[in-house]
Amino acid sequence: MSLLEKSLIVLLIFTTILAYYFFSKSRRSEDANELSPLDSGLISWFALLFVFVIFCLFVYFSENKYTVPENIGQIGDFIGGLTNPVLSFLALLVLLRTTSIQTREARKTTAFLEKQQIILEKEKFESTFFQLLAQLESYCETHFRPLVDDVSVAQKLSRELRSKSAELNKLEVDEQISKVKLHIKELTATTECAMLFHKAIRVIRLVDRSDFTIGFKKSYANIIRDTIYPSECLILASICYRSETQRELLKEWGIVDVNRETFACAEIEHFYLGKP
Repeated sequence: MSLLEKSLIVLLIFTTILAYYFFSKSRRSEDANELSPLDSGLISWFALLFVFVIFCLFVYFSENKYTVPENIGQIGDFIGGLTNPVLSFLALLVLLRTTSIQTREARKTTAFLEKQQIILEKEKFESTFFQLLAQLESYCETHFRPLVDDVSVAQKLSRELRSKSAELNKLEVDEQISKVKLHIKELTATTECAMLFHKAIRVIRLVDRSDFTIGFKKSYANIIRDTIYPSECLILASICYRSETQRELLKEWGIVDVNRETFACAEIEHFYLGKP
């Protein structure tokens, strides 16, 4: 076996061991969910050790006698030809490791920015939501909750809305709906009722049109429902019943939460609460 063949065998064994070592090191790092750069000192020692081994092999297995001044070029060509592939292989390992680290860090940064964006969007939503809700509650406190003879304005209006329920419930469905809409229009054709409607729908639409999860939206819809008093909720449900879009919006988010037999007619009750 010639010197070159022996050296190539050593090169193959060394490269295999080196590749297996760094592969196992990489797998251990991945299992730990962390990927650290390869130790540059360790890489340098591997490279120096390999060059030294190749030089010793050349000296030990050389078939021709030589002197350094005359054969220095031969030594350099032999060592360089065998060590350059290994050194290039080490450089490739370092490059791949660095690229993997950069990719992971980029993914972490992207995930962090996405979470940060969601947090900012939620903070913006909550700020707008509670501002609109405060305006709605303030308006109700001013125009619908003052007491007159121990009865609030909203309670008085809600009683008037259901005052004809017994009469309306005897009618056929189509006629019942037609007449109850006229009845609601007559009683709620005021600036106060119009403002209540617009302020309430505005905050409900904010929840409905947001890009958050259904569970998140429902939690805020529950806050709206708990903020509005039952009598105010009945007025709002009656006004919205005249518009298919608005009544579907109230029904979808469960804003209407009042007792049965308190609506203007049975058909409105069945729409919001379902038939008993």
